Amino acid sequence: MISFSVTAREKFRMNSEKCERVKGKMIIIGDKINGTRKEIATAIENRDSRFIKRLAREQIEAGADYLDLNAGTHPDKEPADMAWLVTTVQEELPQVKLCLDSANPKALSAGIEIARR
Repeated sequence: MISFSVTAREKFRMNSEKCERVKGKMIIIGDKINGTRKEIATAIENRDSRFIKRLAREQIEAGADYLDLNAGTHPDKEPADMAWLVTTVQEELPQVKLCLDSANPKALSAGIEIARR
């Protein structure tokens, strides 16, 4: 669970379009790497790192400040799949800021443990 201090809460606001405003700057979060999308689920299942890396790079080049990673796979497999996604994206874009997206605490933990940013 992530908690923010009162000061941080006042500075941090998120709307339903996955945009946030911090000190007046809109931050864009690319969210195409989502395992609930068929082509992404296939790439995750086949460990197609080339496809995932290309998609990550395209979103950053299009102006995304953060990349949302959501394995969206079976709960038993999701921790390993999330860790693979984080590793794969960070191999391609070592300085990218990530937004890990899952309702599965084990998947979030697996991703957080290896995430650089």
